[in-house]
Amino acid sequence: MDATPDIISTLLIPAACDDYWETISETAAMTPKSILVLTAPLVENSAEQKQVQNIINACKLNADEYNILYLSEGWQIAWHKIRDTLGIKIVLLIGILPAQLGVTVLLKLNEYNHYNGCLWIPALSATEMEKKPEMKAQLWNNALKPVFADKSVAV
Repeated sequence: MDATPDIISTLLIPAACDDYWETISETAAMTPKSILVLTAPLVENSAEQKQVQNIINACKLNADEYNILYLSEGWQIAWHKIRDTLGIKIVLLIGILPAQLGVTVLLKLNEYNHYNGCLWIPALSATEMEKKPEMKAQLWNNALKPVFADKSVAV
């Protein structure tokens, strides 16, 4: 028996990671904007959709300032491709994990984080924020207000 592992027939990168190299059709119709909002798909006129819209309104964002990308659970998309395509400076993750973007980084929840030349703001899902108003207040006070209202954070 040989103690040397057979690296030729060993799976180093699983096929599930192919998403990170494929072309992203969902962003093809989007125009470059500095803010990207990532969330799970939302039902029209649902409480979750209203919650996300309230967050956008509280930040006083116009439709020409941001793109929204809906990521289903388990769906992965390549961060480097959307960053380069859309010219993103601020990423608002509403119930989306950085791992779905192929990013291995530990971000502080409900705070702004500097990573890869952008500000990342991770938050609970819209459903969870409805159940936990204290977390919604923390998101506003620690991340959204300093970045969007006070403009005290450099991008």
